[in-house]
Amino acid sequence: GEIEAVTELVEAYVLKVFPDVLGVDMPRKDFIAIGEMNFNQIGPNNENLQKSLKRVEPILDAYQKSFQRESMIPGGFGEKIFLAEDAGEFEKGTAGVQVRSFLRAGVDTTIAGIGHTLNLLAQNPGEWAKVKAAPAKIRTAFEEALRLHSPSQVMFRTTSAPLEFAGLSLA
Repeated sequence: GEIEAVTELVEAYVLKVFPDVLGVDMPRKDFIAIGEMNFNQIGPNNENLQKSLKRVEPILDAYQKSFQRESMIPGGFGEKIFLAEDAGEFEKGTAGVQVRSFLRAGVDTTIAGIGHTLNLLAQNPGEWAKVKAAPAKIRTAFEEALRLHSPSQVMFRTTSAPLEFAGLSLA
């Protein structure tokens, strides 16, 4: 049969699993609108940005509340971030920002990464046959899809000071 894999499979899966693991209670449909706004904010202040800002306007208050301590679902990863902050593992007042970062960065990129993987497997039936015959290969297929089609091509990380990591000098 046929399926619209990104909407019917990938988004449905990620929008079920990701918020539950993070421990965030927010309507699933709102994640897509917030993600669209986030990506549009990276670019110019154009019609796309204005449309996405208007679309999320009614849900912004609920979105802001969704990553606050009192909104964390007990047992979720978000609650653990706040507990780590309480234990001094993070600077005071940063846990909410970290939970928001997971919300903002995790949902869309996860959907894009899985979507790209399925697209590449659909375009390369020989590779799909290999994964289907040996399901343990899906991790390698996913990593290769991320290498070929990064879900986030406009964001980069820099260090705040020179450091050495795994024998490499980073500045």
